[in-house]
Order: sequence, then C-alpha cells, then structure tokens
Amino acid sequence: MSVDTATSRVPIRYVRMNEIIFGEPTANPPIPPILPISRSTFYSLIRRGMLPEGIKLTKGVTIWPLQAIVAALDQPLTIQ
Repeated sequence: MSVDTATSRVPIRYVRMNEIIFGEPTANPPIPPILPISRSTFYSLIRRGMLPEGIKLTKGVTIWPLQAIVAALDQPLTIQ
C-alpha cells in the first residue's frame, strides 16, 4: 500500500515572534518557547541570514512559517 504524499503533508503553521521566543507561559500547561533568545538576538540572526525573514501581514503583524524556523534550528547557530 503506497502513501499519497499530497495528502500526507503536514499543514503549514505560522507563528508570531512572541510564540517563537517567549512561548505561552500562561497556558495550562505552559508552552515553552521554540527558541529561548532575546528579541534583539532574534532579529540579529535574521539579519545574518541564520533565520528566515518573516512575512509581513500588516504594519504590526509579522509571521514566520514554523517549518522554516525548525529547519533553521537544524543548522548550527553561532551567536557572537
């Protein structure tokens, strides 16, 4: 029995920066951050090409594909 790759794909989930670096500490149970770093380090990693650019929805809302963040984390990060 073969698996149809079109139907077995994981749907793309988008996350905002707060979910990436802060998580959701008030949730029950608390959700840890994906990447526990400061906001300035997060933007520094984007400028250096180590994390992907976000997708601007509006002036104050930027999102990132979760898969792109996870894929970037598979690469070695060197923070100076």
